[in-house]
Order: sequence, then C-alpha cells, then structure tokens
Amino acid sequence: MPDSNSASITRGTRATTHATVSPHDGDRSGDRRQRTIVVGAGIAGLTTARVLADAFDSVTVIDRDPLPDEPVARSGVPQAHQIHVLWEAGRSALEELFPGYTEELRAAGGVAIDGRRDLHLYSQGGFLASGSSPFPLYAASRPLYEQLLRRRVADRRPLLSDRGRE
Repeated sequence: MPDSNSASITRGTRATTHATVSPHDGDRSGDRRQRTIVVGAGIAGLTTARVLADAFDSVTVIDRDPLPDEPVARSGVPQAHQIHVLWEAGRSALEELFPGYTEELRAAGGVAIDGRRDLHLYSQGGFLASGSSPFPLYAASRPLYEQLLRRRVADRRPLLSDRGRE
C-alpha cells in the first residue's frame, strides 16, 4: 500500500499526450551550438537529429548498422520484419517535423487504415468494441518508415548522416 506522500504525487501528475504538449518551435532553441552526435539511426534517433538541427550547426547520426538506401531490414533491428502501425499522434508529430511525410509514406506504399473499421483487436479473452468515430492509423514496414526519415534527415542541412560500420 502506497504511503500518503506517493499518493499525493500520483494525484498531482497529469497524463502527457500529444494534445497536451506544445508544438515544436525551432526558434525557441536560442543560441546555436557547433555540433552534436546522435547515436542510433532508428526512428527515435532520426527524429532527435531533426529537432537538434534547430540548435546545432552540425548534427551527425551514427549507427552500428550500415544505413541502406532502400527500405530493407537492418541486422540491429530485430523487429524490422514485422508490420508497424503508426498512430495518429505519431503521424502528426512526424508531419510537424517533416512536412509532407504522410503523403510520401502513402506514395511509397504505406497504407492508411481506419482502426475502428479495419482492425479487430483481441485482448484478454475478447474482441475490443469498435468505436463510432474514425480511428486513423498508418501501416508500413519499419524499414520503410526509417528510409523515408533517413532521406529527410540527409536532405536537411546542417544534418549529416554517418554510415554505420560493421
């Protein structure tokens, strides 16, 4: 049983969602710095590099895997062979950082689906109920999501993408 201090901490917190976080504002970064390095060229590393580009003259992204030009699985990403679903909050955040990303994803083979109509979710012994409002989701392979982000990061200056080494 939690003590009264932990209960008050729990009551004092509020959920952080995409709706409660203010949009990215690259002009808030203040004085520019010379350079920084991001370790990891997955989705998190690439989006981090994009945000840091607003504050640094040079951002270098390094990864242990070679970074392919095509949407192929990398050996350091074991879940790369599975389909990945991008929820609306993630899509909106990527679109904010990389305008046109959603359209590019769809043009490259990503699929827009309605989670309410197109998915039947089974959990804890039963199917979850369908809602009455559209529930937009986007489905693609992880290598496709990463390839499109890598292109965007490499095209944006001052970002530099460093090829991985085996």
